[in-house]
Amino acid sequence: MTEITDGIFFDLPDAEYHAVERLSASGIQRLCVSPATFWASSHLNPDRPDEDEEQTKAQQLGKAYHCARLEPERFAVEYCREIDKGDYAAIEGVLWNGTEVGEALGERGETKKRAGESVEEQCERLEAIGYPHPLWPLEKARWQADLNGRIPIPAKYYDDIERDMERIQRSADIHALLSGGEPEVSIFWTDRYGIKMKARIDYLKPDSWSDFKTIDNTRGLVLAQALARAGTVVCEPTVRASVEVPTRAVGAVLPALARLGGAVDTPVPRGELSTIEAVLSVTAADELQRGLAGLTGGEGVFESTFAGYQPVNGASRGSR
Repeated sequence: MTEITDGIFFDLPDAEYHAVERLSASGIQRLCVSPATFWASSHLNPDRPDEDEEQTKAQQLGKAYHCARLEPERFAVEYCREIDKGDYAAIEGVLWNGTEVGEALGERGETKKRAGESVEEQCERLEAIGYPHPLWPLEKARWQADLNGRIPIPAKYYDDIERDMERIQRSADIHALLSGGEPEVSIFWTDRYGIKMKARIDYLKPDSWSDFKTIDNTRGLVLAQALARAGTVVCEPTVRASVEVPTRAVGAVLPALARLGGAVDTPVPRGELSTIEAVLSVTAADELQRGLAGLTGGEGVFESTFAGYQPVNGASRGSR
C-alpha cells in the first residue's frame, strides 16, 4: 500500500501503516538532521538500503514489547519463548550434540551413526531404545516444529517481557493508562501546507494518549544521562494555574511557586486580593494545591487548565 485516505484507522496492520509513503515523526527527526539524511532512508531514494539483520531484530523485539503491553491476548498468540540451553543446564544426562548421542548409542550396542543419518534421527534412535534424559538436538527440532508461525523471542527478553506485563498489571497507575482506549491507532491527515502526514499512537483514549519506548542501558549510565545521549527529550504535562490569594499572602506564595519550578507571571493586585498565574508541572500543581491553605490562611483559591507538555529539565523552568 502506498496511499490511503485521510482518517483514523483502528486495527490497521503495522506493515500496511509503514507501507504508506507519508511524513511521520521519524521522518521529521531525520529531516532535522539534514534533508539528505531524510532522503537517503525514504521512499524517494530508489537505492534505499535494506535494514540490516541487527536492526530488524531490534525492531522485532520492540514490536513484541509493544504487543505485550498493549494487546497481551495477541502477544500470547503471535509470539513464543525461544528454546534455551540454560533451561536444560541443570538436568542430569542431557546430550548436546551428535557426537555425544553417537557415544551413547555405541555404549548400548547400537551403530553410532548410520549413513546419511541426521542428528535428529540419531536422537530418535537413542530415545526409542529407552534413553531417559533430554536430547538437545531433538528438543530443539520439536520446538521448531511446534512454532506454527509464531515469532520466537530469545528467552532472556521473553522472560523480561513477562515480568514487565506482571508489573503493569500490578500498577494501578500504569494499568489505568492502558484501559478504556484502543491500541495501535493509525492517523492520516494533510497539513495546511498540503503535506501528507501520518502517526501511529500506541494507545489512544478519548482524553489522552500514551506512547511506550523500550531502552537497553547496557553501559549502566544514570537514566537521565542515557536518555540525553540517545537524544530523547523527556516531557511532562503542565497546567496554567491561576491562584487568587489575599494580597498579604503574595510574599509567601511566590517563593513556594519558585521552589516548585513554576514559570510565574507578575502578580496582579486587586485591593485585598491578588491573582498569580504560573505554568507548573502537574505534580508541582498538586503539591501547591495541597499547601495553599497553609500559605494563605485558608483563603486561597486555585484553578488550572491544561497547558501542554514541557521538557523535564531546569532550563525549561524558572521565573519569566
